[in-house]
Amino acid sequence: MQHQAVIATGRFHVAPEDACKPFSYAAHSPQSGSDRGGARTKGLRRGIVLPLLAGIVLLGSYVALVQRVHVVRFVPGAAGLFRALGLPVNIFQAEFQNIRANLTIRDGEAQLVVEGQIRNTRAAVNPLKDVQLSLLGSDGAAVYSWVVKLPQKSLKPGEILGFKTSLVSPPAGNHSVAVSFAP
Repeated sequence: MQHQAVIATGRFHVAPEDACKPFSYAAHSPQSGSDRGGARTKGLRRGIVLPLLAGIVLLGSYVALVQRVHVVRFVPGAAGLFRALGLPVNIFQAEFQNIRANLTIRDGEAQLVVEGQIRNTRAAVNPLKDVQLSLLGSDGAAVYSWVVKLPQKSLKPGEILGFKTSLVSPPAGNHSVAVSFAP
């Protein structure tokens, strides 16, 4: 005897009453040959899980490669990983260009003059942070640092802004100058 039921607007077929037996491991063991339902379920799971995993991997790859600036802003430690992969990340989306440092003597005092440019590499208006300059000793440690306030607080796409600063009586010795955005 077969039963049919209507649920909402769809129809489905109910199995004969004698096929509705309680589940038992013996009845569905691989030796009995009645494992069709379990294999179908595994195949269905595999048919859903594998594309889902592939989608997650593709989305993760997109985020990690194309949106790496946002990843590094959220997880700063990821910058080293991207750099190791040959994909450096510039979270400020602005770059320093034509940096020059010259030591001169004015009015009998040593004066370090540092000048350069900042170019917006972003396709939109980019807010700027102030510029931090550091004198580095031979061991790479900062000997002296100072911050330069920029005349503009943002740059249009592709726009370049020049800056120039001087430090009167810099510490004696051979130093390198490091330029970065202030924290």
